[in-house]
Amino acid sequence: MNRVAIYGGLGNQMFQYALAIAMDASGIPTRISVNDYLVNRHYQGFELLKAFNVAIPIRDRFRIYAMNRLRPILVDVNISLVKSITTKLLISSSNVYKEPMEFSYDENVFEQESSYLVGTWQSLKYFESQKKLIKEVFNFNKPRDPFNLKFVNDIESRNSVAVHVRRGDFTKPELSDSRMLYDSLNYYHEAFTIINDSVDNPVFYIFSDDIQWAKENFKGFNFVFVSHNKGSKSYLDMYLMSLCQHFIIANSSFSWWAAWLADNPGKKVIMPRLWVNKMDCSSIYPEDWISLDVNSVKSSILS
Repeated sequence: MNRVAIYGGLGNQMFQYALAIAMDASGIPTRISVNDYLVNRHYQGFELLKAFNVAIPIRDRFRIYAMNRLRPILVDVNISLVKSITTKLLISSSNVYKEPMEFSYDENVFEQESSYLVGTWQSLKYFESQKKLIKEVFNFNKPRDPFNLKFVNDIESRNSVAVHVRRGDFTKPELSDSRMLYDSLNYYHEAFTIINDSVDNPVFYIFSDDIQWAKENFKGFNFVFVSHNKGSKSYLDMYLMSLCQHFIIANSSFSWWAAWLADNPGKKVIMPRLWVNKMDCSSIYPEDWISLDVNSVKSSILS
């Protein structure tokens, strides 16, 4: 029995869970491990149950509940010591198999039988053969509040375009060298123009962790700024984005999933050519998505 480590934000969790589903569906018994959330504060914690109510054994559901209760208590203790002990307990009965290279497809992972699989597994090739099953699993828990329902109605009645701008953590010095940080507006302005020239009366719905920056810099088109789903409700932004007709995504697994899950067969998806500086990440993108070079703003179709 393999176990896939689940960690990171919602988008990362979805890639990891998708790998587990694909392996299990291929006849390789695979489950997930949520224990990492006991000692690490990843974004909003374990979000798969909250966003999708995915099928997780009762034992693991109890673990998640217990972890959510214990995490505040662990704030004041020696986290390094707790993490070391927990990690040893987690992998004591398994071989640890680490993803060799992030954002690249590793066919060897499907040869594992009793391993603890650690990685982001951000390649479409891992689960493309199980596309229908993955989309059935990632069926959002729908909002019921009037404010979000109004956005649902508005988005579904227009030529809506989801625009994701990720700035918050990418502006940190430790990430700015390795991640493509869009300080310039070239990418978004060119993407707006491409959509505007090919879609009748588009309405651009802006989702961002720095909505003020977007308001100050995005001009000239029909914009709607979405900023009400915060904290534990942030997954609802992915749901609203997925309802849009077209997409301008960031180098973010959050908006990647919103675009990929969208049902519109004629959707246009524009993304930055480079996901990470100096790294080929082409295996993460469907072939019909439009890529833009952030600096030269030269568009192409990945092949």
